[in-house]
Amino acid sequence: MPSSSAQPLTSAAARTSLPKAGRIHIDRVRASAAFDHKPLGELLEKTHPDYGSYVIASDAVGTDQRRKYDSPDYFYARSTELRGGRAYEILFDCCPPKQLQGHNFFGHADVADYIYTCLDLTARRYKQTVTAEQRTAWRGGQTKVHSLHLCGSFGCEEHLKLPIINAIDQNNAGGKHRDWETCLTLGFGMQGRSQYHTCTIYDKAMLLSIDWPERGTLREAIMQLAKRSLRIEIKIYSQWLRTHGVDDNGRVWLQKTYKGPKPLKSLMYAMNWASVDIDALYFTLLKSYNITNAIQRQLTEDEQNGLSKGAKRAYLLWLAGHDLSQQFSRSTVHKYAAEVWNNFAVDITAGRSPSRLPLVDVGELLVPANLLAIPDWAYGTPRYWPPGTSIDQLGLGPDVTNAR
Repeated sequence: MPSSSAQPLTSAAARTSLPKAGRIHIDRVRASAAFDHKPLGELLEKTHPDYGSYVIASDAVGTDQRRKYDSPDYFYARSTELRGGRAYEILFDCCPPKQLQGHNFFGHADVADYIYTCLDLTARRYKQTVTAEQRTAWRGGQTKVHSLHLCGSFGCEEHLKLPIINAIDQNNAGGKHRDWETCLTLGFGMQGRSQYHTCTIYDKAMLLSIDWPERGTLREAIMQLAKRSLRIEIKIYSQWLRTHGVDDNGRVWLQKTYKGPKPLKSLMYAMNWASVDIDALYFTLLKSYNITNAIQRQLTEDEQNGLSKGAKRAYLLWLAGHDLSQQFSRSTVHKYAAEVWNNFAVDITAGRSPSRLPLVDVGELLVPANLLAIPDWAYGTPRYWPPGTSIDQLGLGPDVTNAR
């Protein structure tokens, strides 16, 4: 059952003890930082009826915006804070693992490190000089986070992936978008995509088969991992970042519910992510989508008889496809649902009816212990970029994505 909104999103009890490497990793970042530089691209004068004339730097520096957003070489950079022919902020949007490893099947979860490295890469690509003082600020996380995508790959037999995705689709009457057969995104409303976060469940192997028509030894090894896993990506957007913070104990809170003695540290700034357990945060956000109740078992007759009369009636009505909100008050539905859940871990608020012989228990599949770890063979190769690595140290530049 859902917890009180006055509780932190992550707590000491929720913190994982699993190694960071190979767990949840960052798949995409949109970030910016203070940087005095010559503007990238052409300066364009714009006019707005409310704001008058203003100047912007042309978008899409170094990237053709007509290209597919998920293309491995997608790299967006833009100069902002324009005054007197200079720019005082730089913004980028890219998938760091693809830029640095040539793939994004696994990576790391150090927010400040990825942002620093991508800022460094931006400066190198567009021949911008960065002072030692500026680098120190970037390394220290004095950078802004605009969006963050967190990924996990869960061990899953190949033939189960599509049935799981279909079941999740059937379990959600609305608020979803099906991009293709093996890709489902949850988190849509009447106004379109949520400004807080979304959840995408998909088959990464299918995408890799398109991106990598030709595969060498390392690519093939990654493909085999992808075939045996189900990918789930939580995309965190600007409104969530603006409304959440972290306390001194590393607990993440919705700011309006926080009553602590000291102000929260905003998660809009990279330096404040250092104490956040990203694994725990990922699983907290994942839990909010109720994915694990998409495939459930039916209760046996003996189990049904073990319920109170009201809870048994509610269970049988739900099993027959009835909307419980039309049969009982909200508080009564909550009471009966809690009884069934506490006794048999079956959620009768789910939109999809249970199966007599379910193919898989999604609740056992989507757990930290089932996350694929970075394989031993990846360490020390260009296929894994650990935190703290320098572009100079490994000699990798803009053409890293061409490595096989």
